[in-house]
Amino acid sequence: MHNRENQRTDSSGANLPGWSLAINRSDDLVFLHTNGYSDGYFINHKPEGGVRFISQGFTVKSRDSDAEFTVLAPHPNFTAPCTRDSMVKWAKWWGGYEVLGAEKEYYLNLIRR
Repeated sequence: MHNRENQRTDSSGANLPGWSLAINRSDDLVFLHTNGYSDGYFINHKPEGGVRFISQGFTVKSRDSDAEFTVLAPHPNFTAPCTRDSMVKWAKWWGGYEVLGAEKEYYLNLIRR
């Protein structure tokens, strides 16, 4: 992993909200604390396994507030696997967590629309 604090300005793109949701191809879902970072940052700073995550161009509404979360998913040209374990480790590194249970189903339904 990289030192996020020293590399905030190494990429361009749209600014991300305080929290973003990242989903892999197996529907593992994690929250990442992305305040102060751009979506371009994720092209160069990926989780273990080498998958590059990009913004999907839409947000989903929080189930508990009026907050909106950017959805990040693997770039279609990168087919390397990104396991659940890699996602959870990545989320923890970002000060986030794995989304499970009813919360996960809520967000998966919004993402799949």
